[in-house]
Amino acid sequence: CGIPGASGLVADVGGGSLELIRLTRDGRHDANTLPLGVIRLGDRAKGDLAAAKNLADADINAVSWLSKVKEDTLYLVGGAFRALARLHIARMQYPLNIVHYYTLEAEEAREMTGWLLHAPRRSLERLPGAPKKRLDDVPFAATVLRRLLRKVQPSKVVFCVDGLREGWYMLNVAPDCLPQDPMEVVAQDMCARLGRSNKVPEALFKWTNPLFLKEGRRAKHLRRIACWLSDVGSHDHPEYRAEQTYWRILRVQGVGFDHEARAWLALALAVRYAADTMADFLATSRALLDESAWRQAVSLGQALRLGYSVSGGTAVLLEGTQLAWQGKELVLELASSRVAVKGESVGRSLSRLGQTLDVATRLIEAAPNVK
Repeated sequence: CGIPGASGLVADVGGGSLELIRLTRDGRHDANTLPLGVIRLGDRAKGDLAAAKNLADADINAVSWLSKVKEDTLYLVGGAFRALARLHIARMQYPLNIVHYYTLEAEEAREMTGWLLHAPRRSLERLPGAPKKRLDDVPFAATVLRRLLRKVQPSKVVFCVDGLREGWYMLNVAPDCLPQDPMEVVAQDMCARLGRSNKVPEALFKWTNPLFLKEGRRAKHLRRIACWLSDVGSHDHPEYRAEQTYWRILRVQGVGFDHEARAWLALALAVRYAADTMADFLATSRALLDESAWRQAVSLGQALRLGYSVSGGTAVLLEGTQLAWQGKELVLELASSRVAVKGESVGRSLSRLGQTLDVATRLIEAAPNVK
């Protein structure tokens, strides 16, 4: 539910137990319940962290199938693990205060547990947003996580906010809803509530295909989502559309959006509304995206802006145009009998797109049919 396509080891910690589940894309497999919940572990160890470490090692080492998930992704579920993420987000001044999909490399996670095991409680309390009701649990949650890291040596660690309640909910969802992509459902819902047309997104997706001929599966998926979100600022004040849309997408409530996807989509949609790529409010995207992802998001944003400029936001007019390559030159072809807008804004948008792609551009207006 929370992380579609998850594959690896799920570790769900509670007060009484630790659930370990081997997960693949086709379902659940091996599973064990260990007496390593944070309260229970504290009681068993009589509050002694050295004793807790030995207990955790003994219980975890007794799980024979853990070798099957060695070097896979480790997914952390449960309130005590979420508390670790919140503290680490605050400590690192991470630019997105969202626990779901917060991801660490294995060495970063190991360093985090070391810090949490040795940091004075008072220093943790002073961190912004510190989950004070969970601070007593933190040393034992960190102990369990550190021993798991040592045992399975995961490729990365991913925090998930969903748990028992969401799992129960998913068991009761209609079967035809289960395969739906959560990002796409959220994007389509936002389009229906905040956009002006439910036909334009698919037309834009097809229209922008020539620009992204070598994109991977994930990039193609994000481009489709961006097209569905491309008009969600239509009712905002023009002076604030870019920034308002950026924050709306970056902080959208949707479990399918990982942090990179949020930063990428927010940037693309801000540029669609003519955001200056040097604007201060884009800082989160600068921090979370590499140069290649940044450029791709900006390119799509400029292409979306061009698409709306040339069509006035209507699918039928967009279909009267197309982007095409003539050699190394990007050409926008306009069928004059169907295009609503072909003024200076179109030329400027096409030029900006070409500059980002580092290619020459040309505008071609088709001659009218003469009988």
